[in-house]
Amino acid sequence: MKAPGWLDKTKILGFILARYKENGGFAMTPLLPATVEDTYYAVKILNFLDEPLPSKTPAYISSLHWDEYFLPKNLYQLAVLYQEIGKALPKERLSVLIDTFLQREELSLEHLTFLIRLSGLFSFKKLKSRLCQKISLTQWQVLKQLFYLMHCAKECKLLLPKGLAPWIKRCQNGDGGFGFMPNTTSFLENTYYALAILNWLNEQPLRPKACLDFIRYCYLPHKGAFARSPGGVAFLESTYHALACLRLIKSF
Repeated sequence: MKAPGWLDKTKILGFILARYKENGGFAMTPLLPATVEDTYYAVKILNFLDEPLPSKTPAYISSLHWDEYFLPKNLYQLAVLYQEIGKALPKERLSVLIDTFLQREELSLEHLTFLIRLSGLFSFKKLKSRLCQKISLTQWQVLKQLFYLMHCAKECKLLLPKGLAPWIKRCQNGDGGFGFMPNTTSFLENTYYALAILNWLNEQPLRPKACLDFIRYCYLPHKGAFARSPGGVAFLESTYHALACLRLIKSF
């Protein structure tokens, strides 16, 4: 990824490595233990920057046990990390886990989305088909939910409701960022969701330059990372969202 001139790649790497633990994983802050989620975001950022994984990270990922994770989001993150290091995935166990979730009467949209993405990773066609039948394309209110629906639509080959682009564009505020819905506060994750959906719809934000400015305002040069909003606290997750936004905005 070619970074804009104001972005200091060396400082970003410093921010990431400050959260690198002796066991090879990454933590939310330097004083906390490593987690699968923070390691997932750290690895994604390193990929964006075309940087190799630290030497101990593959061993850390290999040491993570599937029995310790039950949320679909974490299972998906662990599967992606396994793929990152070329480690075989326990398809049989994941198939049983997904089937167990399917026994529930209701699944949140977030859980459903990550289960569908997991099914897509392993070509679990029958399980994926059953999950796809649970999707309601009308049950959304905010950008995050619409972002999840976009992934479901991709995996299940469904058409999103018409007229979404104008609504998404109305979520952009005067500061260039996007809120949860029109007339709500801008945050970096919402900006990422909006850009990802617009890119998929072959649309662009009303004010691309203002959007780029908002992303820049979320950057903390002294930290070498990004916060959810200007003046906030920098985290791996928000830094991942920012770099993903920068990659997306170049496509407009």
